[in-house]
Amino acid sequence: MKQLGKLHILTDILLQNRFSHMELAKLAIRGGADTIQFRQKSGSTREMIQAAGDVKQVCAAKGVTFIVN
Repeated sequence: MKQLGKLHILTDILLQNRFSHMELAKLAIRGGADTIQFRQKSGSTREMIQAAGDVKQVCAAKGVTFIVN
């Protein structure tokens, strides 16, 4: 099992609504995050899959670990 990163960020838009999941991921990666965890407890399945897919692409492009919660 891969170790968790040194800076592990959760993208939860229920805790804040200023940034989207993708915006949070990009900002966190720019700030040095090496693990991004997608967390969304509301919304349609289609919306969640789309948002998670977008974040996954950003993480993959930067070599950052991506986790779905």
